[in-house]
This record gives sequence, C-alpha cells and structure tokens, in this order.
Amino acid sequence: MAKIWAVVKDTGGTKAVLPVVVALRALGHEVQVIANGISVTQVGDDQRAAGFISVTTAGEVLERLGAPPHMLVTSMCSEGGVGRDLVPLVRPHNTKVVAVQDFYGAEMLRAWAALEHRPDYICVNDSVGAEIVVRAWSDFTPERVWITGFPALDRYAALYKPNATNTLMDEALEQSCGIPPGTTRVLFCGEKEHTGHTMAELVAALNEIGHPVALIPRMHPAMTRVAPQEVEPTETALRGFNSGYIVHNSERFTTDELILTAEVVVSMSSTSLMEAAVCRRKALAILYPDHGARRFQEVTGFLPSDKPLIPEVPVVELGCCAKATNREELTAVMRRLLRDGPDADMLAAQKYHFKVDGLNAHHAAQRITALLKQC
Repeated sequence: MAKIWAVVKDTGGTKAVLPVVVALRALGHEVQVIANGISVTQVGDDQRAAGFISVTTAGEVLERLGAPPHMLVTSMCSEGGVGRDLVPLVRPHNTKVVAVQDFYGAEMLRAWAALEHRPDYICVNDSVGAEIVVRAWSDFTPERVWITGFPALDRYAALYKPNATNTLMDEALEQSCGIPPGTTRVLFCGEKEHTGHTMAELVAALNEIGHPVALIPRMHPAMTRVAPQEVEPTETALRGFNSGYIVHNSERFTTDELILTAEVVVSMSSTSLMEAAVCRRKALAILYPDHGARRFQEVTGFLPSDKPLIPEVPVVELGCCAKATNREELTAVMRRLLRDGPDADMLAAQKYHFKVDGLNAHHAAQRITALLKQC
C-alpha cells in the first residue's frame, strides 16, 4: 500500500488539506497527518486528523516516521513551515509532492518561491488560478496544474441551503445576539494590516447611509499577534458606529455560519469574500490603493518585472464580488447592496465560478490516486 503524508500548518491550509485526507482514505489509502504551527491546536479533536503527529521541524518528521512516503500532500501556508521544508528532503527518495491551495496565488512568490521547495503538482480552483501559477512559476508546465476546485470550500455543501430564507441559524443568531428580527446583517471579516483603517471607512459609509444594520465584526485570529497596532484603531472605529447595532457576542458562531446568515460580507481581500460567493451572498472588497489593495499585492507578491502577480483580487475579477477604492465608491456600492435585492449579475457569476457540490477534495484525491499508479 502506498504511504502518504499530509501536512497542515495554518487555518486555511488545514481546511484545504483535511478534506483531501478524508477523500484519500475513502479511496483506500493510508494517510499520516502531520501538524505544525497553529494547526496543532485545531486538529486535536478533529476525526479527520485521527492519529496525527505534532512536529516543529521537517527533520523531526523523518526521525519519527522513518523512510519518506510515496506521496507528500501539503498545504501552502505562510512562512512555509514543515510542509515546504520537507520537499527537498523527500524528493531524492522519489517522493511526489502535491500542494493544495486554499487561495489564489498563495505564497507562490514568497515562502514557496525557491525552486527546491516547489511541488511536482498543485491543486487550484479554476483556470484563473491555473494562469496565476504559470505566471508566478514560468518553468511550471500547465499539465502540472490540476484544476480541482478548492477542497476547503467543500464544507459549504453541507451548510448551504439555497432556498432557505429564515433558517434556524438565522433565528439562533438573532436570539443569541439580541438582533431585532429582519435587521440587515453586515459581516466584516478583518485581516491583519490595514484592518483599522478599513473598519473606519466602513463605519463612516454606514453612518452616512443611515440604513440600520447589525454590524458583525469578525477579526482575523492572528491580528493581535501579527499586527497589534490595528487593535486600537479598529476598536475606535467601532465606537463611532451609530447606524444600528454592533454584534459583539457572536463567538458561539463560526465564521462559516456568520457568512451564511449575513446579507452582505465585507473584507479587503480575505478568503471570506470567496466563501461569500460560494454561499451566494452579496460581497464587497474594500481595496483603497494605499491600504487593502496594497496589502493584497504585498501578500501575493510581485513578478521580476515589478508588476503584481495578481493585479486584481480574483473574486472581483470574476464578477463575484463588488469593489470600492475610495469613500465615495464605498458609500455608493454599500447603499446599493443594502437597498436592492439580490445582485443578479453577481449571483450569476458566483453560480458559474463556484460550484457547491462538495466534490473538490474528491477530484484532488482522484488525481493523486492516478499519480500514485504511475509511481
């Protein structure tokens, strides 16, 4: 039986790889999950990671597990981590390496840029993601890019109810958080840098519009650690909100659940906007040139020509999400999203580009299985 190692590190990478682990096991493969970074605290009670080991270095993996596997499946997390560092150690043993993205262009020009760290194959969401890979790694041939859909999005297949207008989750949120029934819910998903400025701009726009909303702030779990300077301006901005209700006590609900219950999901460029598209929610990217847009380009990186790898946030480019680049645009777009019913063009684009069939991980597992047969 082929031996497979699956490595997870950050939250997004864990959400991407564990569904593939389940799909591989369903096909009869034996998979050893290896956790490092924040994932160590996230997989403890997760049956999908049953039997996982916790490590801090790639060398420790080899010491504990012995000979390298036939296949290494890894997330592409920030700062690389054990998954990236294992690549040059296992490659001399003819181990094939498959990387699973959870976001377009993730870390390709940063932590995973060096040739020695690049996978043999990579799973992406769609043709846009495939084009980004080839643009970032010019020597990476198109046949090594597998369009499988993002496995991290499969979880919404069980949650998303396209015809539900007043679900039990909606009622639970209203009752638990004291939101008057029928109040429009706006979910703000923060990131790290520039969150304070972006929150302040959103609050100013909502105050000017004057349409009462339930504003649900959901901060990035790493913001206080990585960008502590954003905490005070974010809290100051929230104290200035005067157009409805701020939901401070939403901790009992996951971000997935909040996206499903929101009418509008707002962020800079986080995966929450892509998840809003999967859930057919109205989405808005706040991308001021010196703030949200700059952060996105810093995270995704620049080509040797100094041009950004991804000039536009993909969900915006695909028409699945609205965009605002200044206060005037933000106020106008938000007013339209709050006032009007479903955005027909946005909804059509979301349905076309993001399927909700729960089969992305299965597609990845099938490709991995076929590759194993060639080894």
